Amino acid sequence: MDLHIVIDENNPIYQLLKLLGCDLAQEHMNRYDALVLGLQFLFACFMLYLFCKMIYNMMIRMTRCVSSI
Repeated sequence: MDLHIVIDENNPIYQLLKLLGCDLAQEHMNRYDALVLGLQFLFACFMLYLFCKMIYNMMIRMTRCVSSI
């Protein structure tokens, strides 16, 4: 049974993950390739989480500085 999922390459989330090194459109031939793709996906999601957390903390610190003036 061959399962092929069609991915819209114009999707911004897909493009962002591809820029971070996780190409979801590639076909995996064995379990090792699937494991590597899964690890790439987890790493990309973790990097996005860290980026969002950094931006949030920066915004909180800026509002504290502005409110103390």
